[in-house]
Amino acid sequence: MTQVTNFKGQHGGAAKGCLIAAVILILLAVGGGWLMWNKVTGMMGEELTAAIKDDPAILEHIGTIDEIKLDLMATGKRPENQDTGSDGDDAVMVFDITGSKGKGRLVAKIDGKAAEDSGEMFESVTLEMGGGKSYPISIKGKAPAATPEKAPEAAPEKAPEPAGAGAGK
Repeated sequence: MTQVTNFKGQHGGAAKGCLIAAVILILLAVGGGWLMWNKVTGMMGEELTAAIKDDPAILEHIGTIDEIKLDLMATGKRPENQDTGSDGDDAVMVFDITGSKGKGRLVAKIDGKAAEDSGEMFESVTLEMGGGKSYPISIKGKAPAATPEKAPEAAPEKAPEPAGAGAGK
């Protein structure tokens, strides 16, 4: 007489338990990554808010800052970030900014070397508004990036008049 043993029922519970554990680990990893991403981008927004909130252009066009959020899609589309042959010196991050008076877009040039040395992440920031208008923004502790302007021409110097030249007329 041959006895047939059914192994299916004995191991099915272990496989089901492993599958449930794997799903839970994946959900924790994805959820943890999402939470970490939100924390990091939130910290960047808070740092940027503190650095630019008193700038005259921000106060005039945005007002009191309500929110600054990283725009990954716009960051990836910027021409400065498209040059794969560069060493990243011209890389920028794009943030959407909303405030009590309006909304716009901040283009922040990343200064990797300064971030390593001093912890300051941004080299310069520009506020872009509708209609193609943009304004250099001063970062707390730094002057705004200079916009190339033509220096006023110096007036030609007059040669000093000889003594008594105007007295004899």
